[in-house]
Amino acid sequence: MIIIQNFNINISSLKEPFVHITKDSKQFSKFYAQVKLLQQQQLFYTLIDGKECTTKEDLFGEFSSKLLFPAYFSANWDSFDEIINDLEWLDSNQFVLFFKNFDLLLSQDSKSRDVFLETLSETMKEWIAGNDTGIEREPMPFCLILHSNQDIIKELNFKLEGAKINIF
Repeated sequence: MIIIQNFNINISSLKEPFVHITKDSKQFSKFYAQVKLLQQQQLFYTLIDGKECTTKEDLFGEFSSKLLFPAYFSANWDSFDEIINDLEWLDSNQFVLFFKNFDLLLSQDSKSRDVFLETLSETMKEWIAGNDTGIEREPMPFCLILHSNQDIIKELNFKLEGAKINIF
């Protein structure tokens, strides 16, 4: 169990909440710094900045780079869904994706933002359930830590199909 001190957020839990959000950039940075200090084996974490992902092409490029997507990734939603639900090359058993400026993510493409949030919602469920499109695997934690300058809780509650959201 990995509980980040001063935040009471368990990033290794198989129980909700899997989505944690703050408007406070200092809190977000502190949390990220504490996870970096863990040096926990088989914990994969990365930071994605919404400023760098305002279009679908930018998002695919950023994810491909930060999550070391294999060369066969073909920069479309079907391929993204397949890859984000695999991640075996990362040799990890828990995943934490940090999103800075989440409100800016896909801000130039609202249709893609909807598809992305739906994909993330399904991805969290599949990792926690231990299901990769019909292939059994061990359940693994898959957390999202979000920073947003805007109040996006209503959007997330709707798009992430009622997933519990922790505000810190």
